[in-house]
Amino acid sequence: MLITADTIVWHEGKVFGKPANKEEAKSMLNALSGKKHQVITGVCISTLKKRRVFSVISDVRFAKLNAEEIEYYLENYQPYDKAGSYGVQEWIGFIG
Repeated sequence: MLITADTIVWHEGKVFGKPANKEEAKSMLNALSGKKHQVITGVCISTLKKRRVFSVISDVRFAKLNAEEIEYYLENYQPYDKAGSYGVQEWIGFIG
């Protein structure tokens, strides 16, 4: 059995994938600050005989983040391997 998954953030008609650098990460977090967006995860479960593909959509609302909070997150966590530049299970999920 092989299970694969990937996630994107969908906000105001745009896909927010993984940021290429700090400036892109900062831009994404500023765009999401104080707003609602969707997190979409696609999943594929495959065996030699069968394949199941589906997606799950979650609505997420961020509180307004100030510049210091965004900078703290970027310096202390690893946003570069995460769609939308954040992991909700990390610090930003508790304050954002």
